[in-house]
Amino acid sequence: MGAAEAEATGDVIEVEHNGKVYVVPSPLDYPVDVVFAENDFEAVRIVLGEEQWAEYRRTRPTIRDFQTFNEKINKATGN
Repeated sequence: MGAAEAEATGDVIEVEHNGKVYVVPSPLDYPVDVVFAENDFEAVRIVLGEEQWAEYRRTRPTIRDFQTFNEKINKATGN
């Protein structure tokens, strides 16, 4: 399912990164706190939710890895 379809129906979007699938809401279903995020790290943490963010952090990502992950999320959600 593409980002436009997910946004129209409120379905979730799956983003694969380093062999793990992360599930994010369609952009219109993001928590409103994402609007107040001061940086990309905080925005991704809010969008993923605490459990998935903790799983991602356990992989001990680098800044480069985070940039790639953030780009994948943005592309998958049409941002």
